[in-house]
Amino acid sequence: MTATDPRRILVFGVGASGVAVAEAALSRGWQVLAVDERVEADTSTMPAGVEVWLGTVDPAALDDIDIVVTSPGVPPTQPLLAAAVDGGVPVWSEPELAWQLNEGRTRLVAVSGTNGKTTTTEMIAACLRAPAAGNIGVPLVQVLATDTPPPIVVVELSSFQLHFCHELRPDVAALLNVADDHLDWHGGLDGYRAAKARMWQAQRPQDVTVAFTADAGTVATIEAFPPPGQLVRVDDVGHDEVLQGLDLRAGGPHNLANATVAARAALAAGASVEDVREALQAFEPGPHRLELVAEHDGVRWINDSKATNPHAALAALRSFDDIVWIAGGLNKGLDFATLADDLPGRVRTVLTIGACGPEVAAVARGVGVPVEEVGQLDAAVRRAAEIAVPGSTVLLAPAAASMDQFRNYAERGDVFRREVEALR
Repeated sequence: MTATDPRRILVFGVGASGVAVAEAALSRGWQVLAVDERVEADTSTMPAGVEVWLGTVDPAALDDIDIVVTSPGVPPTQPLLAAAVDGGVPVWSEPELAWQLNEGRTRLVAVSGTNGKTTTTEMIAACLRAPAAGNIGVPLVQVLATDTPPPIVVVELSSFQLHFCHELRPDVAALLNVADDHLDWHGGLDGYRAAKARMWQAQRPQDVTVAFTADAGTVATIEAFPPPGQLVRVDDVGHDEVLQGLDLRAGGPHNLANATVAARAALAAGASVEDVREALQAFEPGPHRLELVAEHDGVRWINDSKATNPHAALAALRSFDDIVWIAGGLNKGLDFATLADDLPGRVRTVLTIGACGPEVAAVARGVGVPVEEVGQLDAAVRRAAEIAVPGSTVLLAPAAASMDQFRNYAERGDVFRREVEALR
């Protein structure tokens, strides 16, 4: 394929990713059909000239289609995608399309992992003074598929996006960790690991993969799917000479690991040691990621609403002592028992919220930690204020998704922040 080939493209999904794909395709004179199974989907941002079908999509939509580009939330078992694969119609993710349209004009540094992707992507981008795109919020196609793309881009890639990547080739790939998540979408842990490994499947021998090998899931992934290029193992985060003497603003052991991987990836991509040290020293993580909301009467209030699975919540719990832990939400089919060993002696009380609150409560009770099943976040904040004592940390690290009570993790974190501020 070349960027000037006449094409008829089917875009699955009319959200931000689908709109960006449609715009890129139209700019090349391609015909675009956009489909979405949501009858009430908002199509107001779709550009003029796009044919739109909403609701159940007939397989006849694939007639005369050259390429299907799918949004990240659509699983490969969706009938239209499955029919496309069976019929030999290429199915790409938006990042794959971006790579194809870029035609090798831009170097990529790619980041993936179950947790820490956005923070690490932002760290590497700061070290390289390069734009960040992908799952971080800016569709990669908007950055790569232009007349004058930047020379290097740092891209965050989710497992959903990677599943439909085929030729995308980062000069440097960074894998942070691999823990149980999205297993229903990928058909199990093997499928999830295979998706993560697609990040380096097209690499050349001279390309680099940086892997956080202190994480067992990362080790299992690189052993099952060995990178074809150079492998840089990061397993001793406390003694990396590049970070020596820095007082990182991004707190917690997991952010030290993120910073170490970021440093190694940035150096592999050509950054100087001085630029890496300066960028990481100044770096501050974004909202909802171990965000200090308030500190008064000797109590810290921490918003880690982005901790949407047990693996992320565990990293947050290990960052503090004497915790009043607010947890629960919508379980994605994951096992909270992995948290049990870290609760006694560290957590003062667990306050559960949301649909899976009873599951979290059962784990805490099983190891003798006091639990109150509160149900709602606002009530949990008020109760936490009564329980916490000077030296305590009230930690919102839900270990679950938010969509049972909120639109997304950001809204959940915003509500937490508002309720904490109201205490004053």
